[in-house]
Amino acid sequence: MPAMSSRYRLVALVGVVLFGRLVHPVDTATTLDALPLAPSDLTATTVSAGQIDLSWTASPGTVDSYRVERSTTSGSGFTEIASISGTTYQSTALTAATQYYYRVRACNAGGCSAYTAEVTGTTLPVPPSVPGSFTATAGPLASLRIDLAWAASSGTVVDYKIERKSTLNATYVEIASISAGTTTYQDSGLIIAVQYTYRIR
Repeated sequence: MPAMSSRYRLVALVGVVLFGRLVHPVDTATTLDALPLAPSDLTATTVSAGQIDLSWTASPGTVDSYRVERSTTSGSGFTEIASISGTTYQSTALTAATQYYYRVRACNAGGCSAYTAEVTGTTLPVPPSVPGSFTATAGPLASLRIDLAWAASSGTVVDYKIERKSTLNATYVEIASISAGTTTYQDSGLIIAVQYTYRIR
């Protein structure tokens, strides 16, 4: 009987044996969220010399965070200052009397939306100091007037507000608004033998 030769091929199977059967593994993947639309109606409201408040309308779709950016130059130089889940933000620790620009975009696992149109807000100037050395001096008897004088405030002053009360009216009432360059005022047309009290800011 002639000699016979046999050839074999070794095949490697990769899988998991489950209950005596070879089960091939299954790989899964999840698609990313669609990009959200840009937020809308972004507004900036000046609160004080150091704060501007922002608000906007939420984006439709899945949003993980809103990224808030700020600059002191329109159209460039923006820096991210916050990543939040809500639709309002208080921008604080700002410089007085300075114009700021803001923009916001919505982000999720798929990426970020386009930016809102930028909005701008200008912080208020630092309030001036209290006027100093405030005095009230009765004028000549026949004049029925009281002369007021004060030391100018430091800082930016637009005007001085003078208020008065008396024994006839115990509530302070504003009687004059004086331009910044003036530090005296004559309150005339008063009633004899009535005590008047003044304050200024």
